[in-house]
Amino acid sequence: MAKKVRKRRSQKGKTNAQAAAAPASTTLAAPATGTTAPAGTGGSSGQVDLAAEYHYVAVDLRRLFIVAGVMLIILIALNFIIQ
Repeated sequence: MAKKVRKRRSQKGKTNAQAAAAPASTTLAAPATGTTAPAGTGGSSGQVDLAAEYHYVAVDLRRLFIVAGVMLIILIALNFIIQ
């Protein structure tokens, strides 16, 4: 079984809620403005072309169906031969 890999989170992407949950320091700092992404963006940079991203899935499925069809034809042929 493959080993699970955990991705590290960058410190740049902290939201205000995460920053507030961090331990408070002894000095007061001015609130940061414009350092976080606006709510609702979700970090997406644009529309993703799923056909291009998952092209290998279509190739693998096509290969799987071809192999399954060949195996089914072999089973039917063996059924007639063995009888």
